[in-house]
Amino acid sequence: MGLRGSGMLITFMDIAPADEAEFNKWYDGEHVEERVRIPGFLAARRYVAPALSPKYLALYETKDLDVLGGADYQRTLANQTAWSKSVMGRFVRPGRLIAGRVASAGQGRGGWLLFARLLPAEGQGAALGKWLRERWLPEVDAETAVISAHIMKTDPVLSLPLDADGKPDRSRPAAPTRFVLLVEAVGPDALGRALDAADAKLHGAAEVESGAYQLMWELAASDLR
Repeated sequence: MGLRGSGMLITFMDIAPADEAEFNKWYDGEHVEERVRIPGFLAARRYVAPALSPKYLALYETKDLDVLGGADYQRTLANQTAWSKSVMGRFVRPGRLIAGRVASAGQGRGGWLLFARLLPAEGQGAALGKWLRERWLPEVDAETAVISAHIMKTDPVLSLPLDADGKPDRSRPAAPTRFVLLVEAVGPDALGRALDAADAKLHGAAEVESGAYQLMWELAASDLR
């Protein structure tokens, strides 16, 4: 089905051009491996979309949602490296979501990803979820260029933004629950057909944000030496 576990940390951000070289050096040289070494983390993938905002996206697959609320990950957040604090402090419009898998279709992983965030209209969460599972997922899975597709649902408490030291900011209110859709494909064309925002709004979504991203690289726990 493509995903290695049922939990996921999703981060996205822009970065100023003057900071971009160091940002990528930090991400690729320290941050990805540091996160994948946390017990329960199974893999990390980095994506980029030069013409979009946010430009950078990362998916961290975990055994389950409990890993992301667990002691090992929380300890890492409480002890960010000096380099992490320096670079993370320069993120532009960062976002952080922690989500559990609701349903998946297909198998394998593609080089292109549709990343979509759907905020249900008030009282429409159940209806939107039902439509996504019963109508949207089978239809997108039928697209021959689609490798796999996944419906995730965010945990509003675990999805707290990080403060300047890289720790969850517990003074902030819980984020609204959102559905996150991930569609993996062999090329970008299929992703343009994967989600109709107007259709999603007809079935209970109040807001729809989406974009197509290209895979930069991936590191799995099984790759570590």
